[in-house]
Amino acid sequence: MRLKEAFVVVTGIVVAYSGFPSWAWFHLVPPPLPLFYYSLSLSTRHLPIPSVNTVLVTGASGSSSPLKYCEDATEWETSKGTLLILSCDPGRKSWNTVMGPLRDPAPRGVFWVVDPAEEVPRGRELALAGFPDGSDFHPLGIKVWHGGNGGHSTSPDTDTLFVINHQRHASTIEVFSLASSLPSSSDTSSHLTTTYIATLSHPSFIAPNALALTSSTSFYLTQDHRFTRRDPSILGTILNLVETVAALPLGRVDHVTFGPPAAGAEAGTDDLASKPAPQPRVESFVAASGIPFANGVVLSSDGGVVAVASSTKRHVRIYDRDVLSNELTLDTTIAVPFHVDNLSLAPRSYLDSSINGSAKGDVFIAAGHPHYFSLLATARNKTMATRPLSWVAAISPRYGSASSTPSADDDELAPYPATKRASSHPAWEVKTLFQSHGRGEGGFGMSTTGVVGTSAGKRWLAVCGLYEDGLLLARES
Repeated sequence: MRLKEAFVVVTGIVVAYSGFPSWAWFHLVPPPLPLFYYSLSLSTRHLPIPSVNTVLVTGASGSSSPLKYCEDATEWETSKGTLLILSCDPGRKSWNTVMGPLRDPAPRGVFWVVDPAEEVPRGRELALAGFPDGSDFHPLGIKVWHGGNGGHSTSPDTDTLFVINHQRHASTIEVFSLASSLPSSSDTSSHLTTTYIATLSHPSFIAPNALALTSSTSFYLTQDHRFTRRDPSILGTILNLVETVAALPLGRVDHVTFGPPAAGAEAGTDDLASKPAPQPRVESFVAASGIPFANGVVLSSDGGVVAVASSTKRHVRIYDRDVLSNELTLDTTIAVPFHVDNLSLAPRSYLDSSINGSAKGDVFIAAGHPHYFSLLATARNKTMATRPLSWVAAISPRYGSASSTPSADDDELAPYPATKRASSHPAWEVKTLFQSHGRGEGGFGMSTTGVVGTSAGKRWLAVCGLYEDGLLLARES
């Protein structure tokens, strides 16, 4: 065992032991969540909660694979309005580089498109046109850049889709183009296209998990671990386990830029038939480090703030961003009552009318896992009495009134308030949007991503479940 690896093991044991009582309580005792609870209003607690109807969105008839095991979702603004693109992998129980196992990387994951405004919403597959036949496809974090095609086009009708791909030998970032100007036909399934552009690879892509775009050719990228499950040795397994359980601060956020291949990288004319096209030149630097299990990441609407999820520490870190250098400076951390997974940004229409247009006025949507052991058991095909739970919350800034100061009444409308498992923050409030113990009709577990929006003046909330069938969609009546 090398000195660095021995230090990681010893440090992990010390850290885990010193905080064992609180660690054991949180991990071993699941919170008593209801079958389901929704709240789609982010206004003050004195306003009535609108009635909500829910639907479990599944794949359209004739789909080549089931709509299930979705890890991330992102909004896509098109000529037909806001659509959702889902990052799903039906083979996740055979190939999961974050939680295991690593048995079979052959079956490919799938993109799905959902229109949350449809009367009866259904998922439509988004084919991977031009994606290399010999490449694996196991999608995780996804984001869409509107206008400009990853440095390949400046057409306002062409968007760029970025997705993290956990292939068998290494993780990469795949870049696709999307045609955002859709025909007026009510059936959009035959008009949606995604065309492969490039694969981004770099030695720093050790454990990429989520991304936040800063331009059509740059983005923040979280690296959730320093030691990954890709190391097949016993030592590799131990190091990954210690890093996770002890919440060691070995994760980070990189800033990545890419451009045309370096001079001389182009294949000669005689090689075009036998060699793949040269891939873009990629550069990366560490923008923020020391983050235990860095997971979801989102950029504020004005680009001045970056929020990063720390799964094992159960908090969201707020960073001030230097827009010129892309360096990040930690401002504060906000405790949440679950192992936070992905983050998204609430649109302006979701905010209280009194909120101004500053970055601190943004609302971050956090989704995660209130009981990690049951999630881990599901990943390993084990059965537990406790099914994996779901919790989605809105993290919003407080304002000057007395009702906005921290108190035990924070999140008071939720059946099980966030304050029972997370301390209040003086400047930010955590409000529950969705809870479920995941058992029975109407329940939905293993929440990884929550995305909110409005259609025809009505709010909606979409929730992905890591090992759930379908997409949960809750809409105001």
